[in-house]
Amino acid sequence: MVIDGDYRIQRANQALSTHLGTGDPLIHKVCHELRAASKWALLRTREGPCVGCPVGRTRGTRQPADEELSADAGIVTLHTFPLESLTVCVYRDVTHEREATRHLALTDRLAAIGQLAGGVAHELNNPLSGILASSQLMLRDLSAGSLDGKEEREFLGEIESAAQRCKKIVEHLLRFSRQARRDEMGRVKLNLLVTEALPLIEHQYALRGVHLNCHLDPGTSDVLGSAARLQQVLMNLLANAFDATWAKKGSAGLPGLIRVITESQDDAVYLTVRDQGAGIDEGHVPRLFSPFFTTKPEGQGTGLGLAVAYGIVTDHGGTIRAYNLPEGGAEFVVRLPSCEPSKGSETGERLLGPRPSLPPRRPFR
Repeated sequence: MVIDGDYRIQRANQALSTHLGTGDPLIHKVCHELRAASKWALLRTREGPCVGCPVGRTRGTRQPADEELSADAGIVTLHTFPLESLTVCVYRDVTHEREATRHLALTDRLAAIGQLAGGVAHELNNPLSGILASSQLMLRDLSAGSLDGKEEREFLGEIESAAQRCKKIVEHLLRFSRQARRDEMGRVKLNLLVTEALPLIEHQYALRGVHLNCHLDPGTSDVLGSAARLQQVLMNLLANAFDATWAKKGSAGLPGLIRVITESQDDAVYLTVRDQGAGIDEGHVPRLFSPFFTTKPEGQGTGLGLAVAYGIVTDHGGTIRAYNLPEGGAEFVVRLPSCEPSKGSETGERLLGPRPSLPPRRPFR
């Protein structure tokens, strides 16, 4: 539709009439009043327009604007474009699209929890074996009547140390699973999110010769979002980085390295994951973030990781880009709006450099 300064419709197509479910002419009607009488009614301000309507921003800046709005009947995106004295408004019903995205995210999250549980079970096996061996030695000495106290204290110390390790592993898994059940929005400290996620996987990666290195800028600002969903993005990127690095390095018996970097720059927060894999084939670029696309052997990947990460980042008003690094490997950069003006690095250095041009890196998306 095209509306004037009083929100009166000057032109509209048949799709809008069908969307609002009205058989009456739309011309010269006030758009938010028509919407209020339909099943797609939105919350309204005291002045009348819908809450979150981007028309005011477009009129003030003379720039296009967009917003996602929720009604009882579903979710619509509204894109607004300025004309001389009018505003063009384009609605799109994204209800089924958002529902499909949520189902994909849930499927991927359950798969991630299953993979973590398998890794944790393997990791718990080592300390539990130590507990079992120490307790069996103590029982043997007790049966033989050869307890001297000193050796038993050493056994008990090993049992306690192994039990504490088991406890920490289980606590990290429980924390991750609890977060996976919560999607509430709030201020998220990206550095804290990274440090809480790594204990779940770094030991598993190290067992296969791939190590994690973090450069977390203490000046990194908070972002507004869901900690659980953003942690899912990080875990998906790390899983891809590990598979790529291990395929190139680990399979050849060489140590591999994954780098995780955070920083604030230009009122945005960046989360970067770099691997030492073979890089991204340009033939795969068009489908890089498509659901169910994977280059892994059958049974080793769902093809949902990057698609879900892309959807979550987009829902948070951010972007995700992929680059091939000149020294080899790939880099994924997540950009999220900051809750506050950029502080930059305390040392004054820029960890990532200007965005989005990163010569000689080649941005894919």
